Amino acid sequence: MSTPGQSGQRDVEDAGQGTSGPLPDLDNSKENGFESGSAKIWKLYQSEADKCDTELASTWKGQTDAMLIFTGLFSTVVAAFIIETYKTLLPDNSGATVALLTQLVVVQSQSNAPSTSSVVLPTQGSFTASAIAIRTNILMFLSLFLSLTCALMSTLIQQWAREYLQYSQLSATPQKRARVRAYLFQGLTNFQMRRMVESIPVLLHISVFLFFFAVSDFLHTVNRSVGLAARYSFIVLLSAYLLLSILPLIIISSPYQTALTTPLRPCFVVLRFILFRLPMLAMKGSPPIRFHSVIAATFQHNRSRDLFAATERRAASLDRHALQWLLKDVEEDSMDKLIRGLPALIRSPFTTDAPAIMGL
Repeated sequence: MSTPGQSGQRDVEDAGQGTSGPLPDLDNSKENGFESGSAKIWKLYQSEADKCDTELASTWKGQTDAMLIFTGLFSTVVAAFIIETYKTLLPDNSGATVALLTQLVVVQSQSNAPSTSSVVLPTQGSFTASAIAIRTNILMFLSLFLSLTCALMSTLIQQWAREYLQYSQLSATPQKRARVRAYLFQGLTNFQMRRMVESIPVLLHISVFLFFFAVSDFLHTVNRSVGLAARYSFIVLLSAYLLLSILPLIIISSPYQTALTTPLRPCFVVLRFILFRLPMLAMKGSPPIRFHSVIAATFQHNRSRDLFAATERRAASLDRHALQWLLKDVEEDSMDKLIRGLPALIRSPFTTDAPAIMGL
């Protein structure tokens, strides 16, 4: 039989424990016993994920900052041209004003002499803008619209990147935080966030070339020779841009790449498959390949896969070139590491041509 003091003490202990149960994140629960055992793995995931996410957000911020600066300057230039080009869509009243002034002078000169002839005032007919004026203004306004759209998308991407970093680095246990980050990263992948970022330079470059073409059209109405010079300059610039866009698809090691290279890559992969791979499969009698599977594979194709394939074919020469570069630029403190590592490099199964590497 318990005394009143013992009963009160038990009530106090029960009240201290509470009716809602233990907190889920405390270390005295069985579940957290397993969590503490795997904490190193989740902390490692958290560390690597934070590095990856910070680098990704920093890259997006750098790209969008540069585009915001360019679109601001470019939109100002386009707006200045639009102020002049939109006037070609309105009726020109300067000719009618000159005719009216001429008639007034004639009337004033004939006011002292009687005359039965009546003064005929010029009549203004219906105005229709020329086709080149309509085309020029359409291109100008499209260029301005695309430029401002790129600026808007850049600000949105910066906002999305900040929110992603904020919610992927919540204050929670390592495992729960890893789940949230994995869930958000799946969203980035499923909703093609990377392609969204890559589409902004494409729209911006299209806007620039629309502006160049519109300027050449406008200058053609002012002076034919100046317009032709602007048109030929536009053709040369567009040809060079297309060449720089296609060159990395043909020569993998080419450093030149434009915003149009990435969208053209799936098309080039499909074309290469139809021209080269498909005839070889037909000659070998391989079973037919579904075309939609080829299309799906092309969108998953990237430059890294081409680089790995190209370097495997040139492994020996590339290894020799890399070691030659290392010997020229290595510091004296690191020379000992290089010499100690050469025997293991020569015996490595990944070394395709050891005598060539020894010869350097």
